Amino acid sequence: MSSRWLFRQGALILGPLDQEQLAQKILEGELGEDTEVKELGGEAFRPLRGVGVFAVALEKAKAKRRVEVLAEKRAALKRKRRFIAAVGVLVLLLASSVAVSYISTDLAKSKTTESTDSLAFAGFSSDIVSIHRSAKAPPKEKDILLTYQDSKSPTGVRRSVVAEGGNKGGGGGAWMDDMVTDIQWNPDSIKQVLSANERRLLSCLQNNVKTTDGWNRGDLVKIPIGFTIANNGRVNNLWVEHARYKGKSLESCLLQEMGKWPFAPYDGDQAVVNWSIAWKVRS
Repeated sequence: MSSRWLFRQGALILGPLDQEQLAQKILEGELGEDTEVKELGGEAFRPLRGVGVFAVALEKAKAKRRVEVLAEKRAALKRKRRFIAAVGVLVLLLASSVAVSYISTDLAKSKTTESTDSLAFAGFSSDIVSIHRSAKAPPKEKDILLTYQDSKSPTGVRRSVVAEGGNKGGGGGAWMDDMVTDIQWNPDSIKQVLSANERRLLSCLQNNVKTTDGWNRGDLVKIPIGFTIANNGRVNNLWVEHARYKGKSLESCLLQEMGKWPFAPYDGDQAVVNWSIAWKVRS
């Protein structure tokens, strides 16, 4: 009759099992060489590796595990190769798609240039000539412009009020804040917004600057622009200072586009920006 065995898993003592049943658990990987067992009625538990009747079962389990590990590695290698091949095919398809799209776009642009007489531009550049505050309107008659420190204003900011009455000389109103600049907009912030959005003006230039205006390939189209930024941070007035485009559709297009740009809101005198944009006609 086959011997009966107990085995220990943690604090649990399980069994009894026949010798053949215990050997089967070893082959299936449920029990390892460190599992402690003892024959039913025996004195003490001891590791399986020290029990001779289970030596063959332990060797078979080790051999089986080596085969399984090798099979897993081979399967992983096959999966990796299939993945690399699939990625390679996808890259080729994407490259082909981009190439076809580029060619189609280039052809479409060529057709558009020929049919609408628009120009193709390259080499964008811009330059801020100046940023200054808007000119103040003169005070009303008999009004005097005074300056005071507003307790609610940031330290050092001077605000302006108009008070009724004349000056000591009995003359008309006089500006009293000639030495005070009420400027709260940030020139660097304005420059950053222009730099981040300037290329969005390309469509305005392409739609409004034509070869019939006298431009040739290789010419540098340089257009001076002036605009004001309202206290809410939006462009509210714009003018083109190029004689050929002043007061025309280019001016309206630029104002419509730049009116969307998010300049920082501020208090005080409005900022007036003199800006110059330029594109080179593609040769």
